[in-house]
Amino acid sequence: MKLRTTLGISLILVILAVAGYFLIVQAPSRAARELAEQIRAEFAKTFHFQPEIRVESRTLLSQTQPILELATARKEIQQNHRMEQEWLGSVKVFEIEGRFAARAGYDLREPISFFIDEAAKQIRVTLPPAQLLGLELAGIKVRLDADVWWNKLTAQDRERALAELQAMARTKILESDLLQEARGNLEKSVREIVAQSAPGYSLSFSDGMPTKAR
Repeated sequence: MKLRTTLGISLILVILAVAGYFLIVQAPSRAARELAEQIRAEFAKTFHFQPEIRVESRTLLSQTQPILELATARKEIQQNHRMEQEWLGSVKVFEIEGRFAARAGYDLREPISFFIDEAAKQIRVTLPPAQLLGLELAGIKVRLDADVWWNKLTAQDRERALAELQAMARTKILESDLLQEARGNLEKSVREIVAQSAPGYSLSFSDGMPTKAR
């Protein structure tokens, strides 16, 4: 009976020691919690959603996202396309010019997370790759619409030309600096938030897992 009592006491002491370790050593300090809340609040003011924040190895605050996308860069471009087709010595021509509005940023199904290392006074922010979120045709102008009765422009010709115009515009946007601008704008805003909320902390960025292109 005495041995059983001794073992029971020993087990309780072990449990208390483990619990104390997690509460004292592993649990974020009050200052870290306050810092996490402040960063999240400032981020929400700017971007209208709250990122995931981890302190040491623990997720203190999970990401909440009332919005599904975060656009951080926009650009308008002009794109021309000319379609020609010859048949029986006659050429039909359809030439159009489109104005496109593109937006780039982040799909929030991929998390944006902050990692706070309180001891080292460091904050690391993990960002998924910036991507093209949308490309909308904002206006179109027909420059030339010419044919003859034996080589007529059809509705299918015009639809194909429009699809080719949109594909060319997408390629042009993806080859531009729009995605880099989207990443740079987000990093700039995060630096401002951290400078205001966590003076004295260093800041670095790392890349999350790449997502499939839209």
